Amino acid sequence: MPSIVTEPPDAEQAARRPRFSAGATVRLADGRFWSLPRRVDSRDEPEYDALIAAVRQAEDHREALFAGHVLLIHLLDRNYALSPDVLGALLSFPAGDPALAQLQRDVLELACGAGGGR
Repeated sequence: MPSIVTEPPDAEQAARRPRFSAGATVRLADGRFWSLPRRVDSRDEPEYDALIAAVRQAEDHREALFAGHVLLIHLLDRNYALSPDVLGALLSFPAGDPALAQLQRDVLELACGAGGGR
């Protein structure tokens, strides 16, 4: 897996898609903050809605974490053009890293409407 630490300091901005939409920010494994687009109430967004519903309707914490991970990947893909290797590296935290637990909390809070991110 490639190291994303060697990428330039503006890697987040360079990866932005033309339709980038600023929203809640979350810290990924590279230590940088990345922006997750918020749900736009005036637009029909069935995929976004289904992913939010999957988190909210999870039967247990493990299922909610899994659904949150899928939501996170979807939102990152909406905002950024990332190769699978780079995306994998951004989501690969060392075992026991408290930043992973914080990311999971932020995504679950975002999905549940409590804000999430910074």
